[in-house]
Order: sequence, then structure tokens, then C-alpha cells
Amino acid sequence: MNAKSWLGLAAVGLVALFLMTGCTEETPPGGPGALTTTPEGEPAEPEATFTLAVPTGARNIEQGESETLTIGVDRGEEFQDEVAVTFQPPEGITIDPEQATIVAGEDEVDITVTVDPTVQPGELWIEVTGEAPAGPPTTGKIAIEVTEKEETTPGETPRAKETPPADVPPADEPLDVNPEEGAPAAEDPAAAPKNPVNPEEGAPAVREEDVDPGEVEAENP
Repeated sequence: MNAKSWLGLAAVGLVALFLMTGCTEETPPGGPGALTTTPEGEPAEPEATFTLAVPTGARNIEQGESETLTIGVDRGEEFQDEVAVTFQPPEGITIDPEQATIVAGEDEVDITVTVDPTVQPGELWIEVTGEAPAGPPTTGKIAIEVTEKEETTPGETPRAKETPPADVPPADEPLDVNPEEGAPAAEDPAAAPKNPVNPEEGAPAVREEDVDPGEVEAENP
């Protein structure tokens, strides 16, 4: 098997290990199997021990906000006892519940971490301890990265986007009509001649309302 094949197998193994363990790390063994240790410092009876699985990496929580985290337990084949989990958070950090119990037959418990609005931004640590009815306890830590809360003005609403006004001429300005587009030109009644011209005689036509009846009788006695 060449070097590339070994590297490929190693990469697959790392991915599989990550998928099995997730984003958690295990604490040192606790419980009755850890009462005595081997010369190398390992538990004498590892099957009767347990470890806690706590989240790894800093958990980003904004000032005044909360986040739910999961604490797990990994039991040895001969360990079936319940595990009491307690927390020691720094000032300004609260845990709900303040202590939890992972009963026999269960493997995890959820907790809610709340950051007080007055806590300054930065990294803080929560100490987690798991203890069985017999044997030494085990302890781990959870990192919390407190981030600054974004300030917002009360009642502030996003400004509406302004729409530019349509290009419409003022009311007192006449609309331009292009004669080439076929729109008829408006006629001014005042500009029309009072007496229309008779095209056949070349003289103005006489309307009945302009004729004096007295003049008609004098011409026709």
C-alpha cells in the first residue's frame, strides 16, 4: 500500500471519529471503577467507570441572551448508576437547572445557559462536575464567548425607499401636442369670423338675425 492510500485511510478515520464523537470532549473517568488505578494512572476497572461529554469550543452567546447545551454521559459496560451533574458558572452566568441528574438508562441532559446583560464581552468558563453514588467524580469545562449586544433605537423602523415623482407638467402648463401624431388642433371660437364668406359670391353671407325688418319693407313696398 502506497503513501497516498495510507493518507486516504487516515482521512476517512478522522472523519468517522468526528461523526461519532461530534463537537464534544470527554472528561477523565469517574465512578467506582476509578477508585484504584494502574501504575500508568488508568482506572483499574474501566468497565465500571463513566465520563462526561461536554461541548467543545467557545459557545457564542450575546449579552442578555440564552442558549441550550447538551451534557452527555458515556457509561462503561458495568456502570449503570445515575450521574448527578452540577455546575459552577462565573458571575453573571446562570444555569437552568442549577443541577441535573442523568438517570440510569439515559445518556444526556439539556441545560439552558443565560448571560446577564451586564456581563462584559469576553471568554468565560463553566465548570461541570459529574458524580456517581460511588467512586471519584469527574470534571470538565465549557467555554462561553460573551458577545456585545447590538444597540437599537426603540420604535425605530426602516426608512421607506423614496419613489421619484413622475414627470408631469404643472396644471397651468398646456400639454404639448405633436400635430404629426394625428391629434386635432383645438379651435378658438373667438377667432372665427362673425359673418362667414360665401365662396360662390365672394361676399359675406347675410344671416337672418342680422337683417332689419324695416329695411326689408322699404325695399318691397
